[in-house]
Amino acid sequence: MRSAQPVLSACPSCKVEAALLELFDPEQRVGVALESQCRLCGYQAELGEVKQPGAQFGSVFEVMAALDRWAEEDREEDVRAFTIHNFQGM
Repeated sequence: MRSAQPVLSACPSCKVEAALLELFDPEQRVGVALESQCRLCGYQAELGEVKQPGAQFGSVFEVMAALDRWAEEDREEDVRAFTIHNFQGM
């Protein structure tokens, strides 16, 4: 799996652009991600098969909590700075 490359994509569950981290290895299966994981909603798939559906956010507070968790995982204490760097301030 030496040739595996990470790619950021839109999540098929929460639809957030660049939240889905996919791992592709052209030596394994061309065009199919070996692993996919959304850093916001928790969606997970392996070889195109959904292993865990993403969280369905029911309120802005749930989204904010997910952003807090994601920022913490990326070692960013300031969620506002995190969103500016990752979502062009949106």
